[in-house]
Amino acid sequence: MCTWNNISIRKNTKDLILEMPVAPSLGFLQGPLVNLGEVLNAGMEFSIRGDIIRTPNLSWNVQMGMATLHNELISLGGLEEFGNRSARFVEGQPLGTAYVRTIRRVDGDKTIVSDTLEAGGDVMPDFEGNFQTSVTLFGSIELRGQLDWKTGFQIRNSTGEFR
Repeated sequence: MCTWNNISIRKNTKDLILEMPVAPSLGFLQGPLVNLGEVLNAGMEFSIRGDIIRTPNLSWNVQMGMATLHNELISLGGLEEFGNRSARFVEGQPLGTAYVRTIRRVDGDKTIVSDTLEAGGDVMPDFEGNFQTSVTLFGSIELRGQLDWKTGFQIRNSTGEFR
């Protein structure tokens, strides 16, 4: 037996709930929540599952899946970009893009870095995949294995910033 599933998505979300920044001198701990902005999410998912062997004492099945995602902040509804170095919200970028100082060059024992923060990478994968298999013996002993992978994103290690 073999089954498969295929889905594609394209979702434009409007009126996001965002915190409007206000000057600390106004005496508020946080800004008011407002409905504005727009985010686009698009992608597709595919999976297939099949039985390789199916007998009363032995069964073996495999499953494979993959997914893509494009995420983009279309509009902040008039708000200025906001966030911190590890996650900023900027129109035209994926949500939560990390902004970093980029190394321009190394001169001897000096490292020359950019003066301003630059987009340093997307925190959400563009592509994800998985492969799973299981073998069942005598209807009661089961062995499973799984392999997952992701590409098109960056993991940022901020440990050094807090030492």
